[in-house]
Amino acid sequence: MLTRRGFSLRTVLVPVILAGLSTAALAQSLSENWARCESNANDDLSVRACTALLVLPAGEAKPDVAGIFYNRGAKYSTRSQYDLAIRDFDEAIRLNPSYTEAFGKRGLAYARKGQHDRAVQDFDRTIQLKADDADAFFNRGLAYANQGQYARAIPDYEEAIKLKPDDARNFRGRGLAYAMNGQYGRALPDYNQAIKLKPDDARNFSSRGEVNFYRARWQEAATDLQRSLAIDPLQPYVVLWLHIAKKQRGQDDVREFSRQAARMDPSEWPAPVARLFLGQATPDQVLAAAASTDAQTGKDQRCEAAFYLGAHALLQHRTTDAVSLLQQARDTCPKTFIEYEGAVSELKRLGK
Repeated sequence: MLTRRGFSLRTVLVPVILAGLSTAALAQSLSENWARCESNANDDLSVRACTALLVLPAGEAKPDVAGIFYNRGAKYSTRSQYDLAIRDFDEAIRLNPSYTEAFGKRGLAYARKGQHDRAVQDFDRTIQLKADDADAFFNRGLAYANQGQYARAIPDYEEAIKLKPDDARNFRGRGLAYAMNGQYGRALPDYNQAIKLKPDDARNFSSRGEVNFYRARWQEAATDLQRSLAIDPLQPYVVLWLHIAKKQRGQDDVREFSRQAARMDPSEWPAPVARLFLGQATPDQVLAAAASTDAQTGKDQRCEAAFYLGAHALLQHRTTDAVSLLQQARDTCPKTFIEYEGAVSELKRLGK
């Protein structure tokens, strides 16, 4: 890693709930709604407060209508109701075409829907309106990275770093772009800086661990992945990569791995992969578990399965099988997946 049109704000509405209210009571109600709408809360009450302000009779108040739409859109976005959020941001921008924050929030909503091209357009506009907006550069870089356009992402992260050199995520973002572009030597200093700035963020350690994994530096990879899990134990993929790194360096970690794998939901992916490494599942069972009623999810999980089955075959010294499976992962995984880069790096190490 976010309303409806058609309100006629000039229409005089007479809500039944206003009947009989004293002026003081009405003022208090308006004041409460303003406070709730402008707050960071995203519960039903705060959403209704924004809506109540939008349907007020025209003479009751002279609100910042664009701001109300923006606030409600931000609440919808936080609730992952991205379509509703986008509609509100659309309206805020229609009312205020220079509403920088609304462009930025709408871009994030599009990004979280996976519409990265559309998100880039909003981040472009944000940067046009506010050239020193570090978050906009970071978000545009992330949108490019999520499309696998790492060469385009890196300059945006560099600009974000210039504007916010104390923000660890800017360094982690650039490090990720370098790593997924195969530039491991340039990724490591960025991860080092991210860790220095935010040593309590598990993602900084797991990201550096992944780069060390790609470079077959198994001890360094294991150390970083272990530190990541110490901060956040509920990272199933980190658990898998830690186990592979330890096994690659000849360490028997079955007791610790069993304990960490037990935290995974056994009915959810990638728990079947953990069972494979524990000798509790066969490759065919892993492939069957990777299937999904959702076509895209099934495709993604099958590509991941190919990588982990390849890694498992390598640990069993079945090199021919491993190469075939890793090639399958390389050819089918999105380039944004760590399994893609993991397969690429392992095949290079094997001379393939």
